[in-house]
Amino acid sequence: MRCPHCSHPIAPQKTFCERCGFSDAHLAAYLGTEWVRLERITDAAHCLRLEESRQLEVHLDDFERQFPQSFLALYFGALPPKLNPLELGMWLLNHGAFSTHQFAKRNDFGAVCVIDPLAGRHGIALGYALDPLIPTPQVETLLSDMVTPLRLSRWAEAADLVIASLSSVLRDHGKASHRRIDTPPPPSRGGSPADFGLAPLRAGHRKADPERTPSRRA
Repeated sequence: MRCPHCSHPIAPQKTFCERCGFSDAHLAAYLGTEWVRLERITDAAHCLRLEESRQLEVHLDDFERQFPQSFLALYFGALPPKLNPLELGMWLLNHGAFSTHQFAKRNDFGAVCVIDPLAGRHGIALGYALDPLIPTPQVETLLSDMVTPLRLSRWAEAADLVIASLSSVLRDHGKASHRRIDTPPPPSRGGSPADFGLAPLRAGHRKADPERTPSRRA
């Protein structure tokens, strides 16, 4: 992953950025350590029309149907100068309880897009499980593509770009994974479920073995 403060790569085992010294403790000191509850769309800036919010909800539903383990949340709000969108996104992934359709989803498989309409800043934070799946160059391209609609105050259009782009990347990754495991396992030789400690569901209705069934006397 990359440092949310200076974008310098951080090794998985490191808890702070070796370039700027940034760590989760900095965000905790600024934002606290309490958990917060959020909807998938948080419009603290009141920049979305009702029909735009509803349409984004439909697109987020489609995203979760395609990728049941994951979720995407959108945050629109004015940030203080000392806090950038990526930092807030990372804090939300660590301290946010998102109201997804399945509450059991882990934030490691989540993504948060933060848009500051007033300052014209935006960023995308990825959970630890999604981060290795979505290359940094693709994230940077997506952020660049969002600049034009954001400059034109088309907030929902910019959010739709995020949904469509992440869906495309994850879909391609899923296809590649499927190709890697496409070879079927070799057929078993003389094995049975009993070899694995499994009893057939209809074991009680098996036909009796004629060799083991005692003969009836007339």
